[in-house]
Amino acid sequence: MFKRFSTRQRAIFSSFLIGIVFFLALSPVSSYIYELILPPTSVKNVHVTQKSGEVALKWDFSPEFDVVGYRILVNGEDEIILNQTVDNHIVSELENGKGYRISLEALDNSNRSSEPVLIDVSPSEDKTVSSIVNSYDYLERNQNTIMILSFVFTALIFFLTQWVLFFKLKGEGLFAIGLYPSVALLPYILLTSSIFFTINSPFNKTLFITGVSVGAVFLSYIILLTSNILNGSLKAHIPLEQAAKASQFIISLLSAYLVLIYAFGSGYSMSLKFAIVLPFIFYFTYSGIWILKSLDRRQVLIRSTAITLLMALAILIISIWPINIIYTILACSVIYYILLNIALEYRAKLNFNYWFEYVLLIALISVLLLTSASWGINGTIV
Repeated sequence: MFKRFSTRQRAIFSSFLIGIVFFLALSPVSSYIYELILPPTSVKNVHVTQKSGEVALKWDFSPEFDVVGYRILVNGEDEIILNQTVDNHIVSELENGKGYRISLEALDNSNRSSEPVLIDVSPSEDKTVSSIVNSYDYLERNQNTIMILSFVFTALIFFLTQWVLFFKLKGEGLFAIGLYPSVALLPYILLTSSIFFTINSPFNKTLFITGVSVGAVFLSYIILLTSNILNGSLKAHIPLEQAAKASQFIISLLSAYLVLIYAFGSGYSMSLKFAIVLPFIFYFTYSGIWILKSLDRRQVLIRSTAITLLMALAILIISIWPINIIYTILACSVIYYILLNIALEYRAKLNFNYWFEYVLLIALISVLLLTSASWGINGTIV
């Protein structure tokens, strides 16, 4: 049945599938279904403070919508039930020097309980002891989730791209064109996923993920069609070839800009910023130059490597320059725009209009760096 689809129909189907899967992967609606089916997860970050004759407990509220309360057991007895708005409790009237096992569980509206958090305590009259049980880093969890989503979507988009192009790409074409939709969409997925986890309201989360999923559909469709036209142009000149190259150029710049926002806006170390940004810079440059039929494989690799190294130097210099992160991202994006433009120019000489544009952009960036930089108590240079 799928073989009867035209390339355009395959692209439409694939685009909608990418948007739907993206929505289902992050939507609170999916989380609600998951939480309804399974028992609650265990209580996280339980702070335990042992004092004379008592133990004070404090924990993180459960993020699951169907959790209605918490249950505390002392040595398997003395059950204490608390509602979902309570995040602390003091177990009192304990005998100093005696060992106790306290169990803390989350309860849902179906009376199912989570895995108990077991806390072994022995109150003392002489000292106060504090500890954390079932420690959990929500930021690390979100980052791991984003990485898993990125891997899954890269694989999914790569497979759908090959299906749209009838699995005809081989060798370098598979790398330069077949992988292009996956790499071009990855910064969009990384950035929107990281923003999603900063939103607290379920309604706002649903609204946001709906919007970005619709955006993913349109972006996927444009990128898939662009890849198809570029693939066709390898065998013969077609009318839309120049339009596809222009589209690839714009998409590459936009994706590079998004990955710069993601890398610089996430507070990563300098080495990790390089590790995130530079592979994208190399790939977008390589893919764009590879399409030019006037260059051989060696020239493509040299140009791509040179652009990547120049961008690494530019990012290093601009990153240590004391300006706002927004200006850092803008300056790096403009520099990549100039370098990619020059790299894709196949004529022996650039005319005056091109050089005037590049010189003007460099001058504007220089003015921005000089007027926006704050050097300690001395303020800006200009």
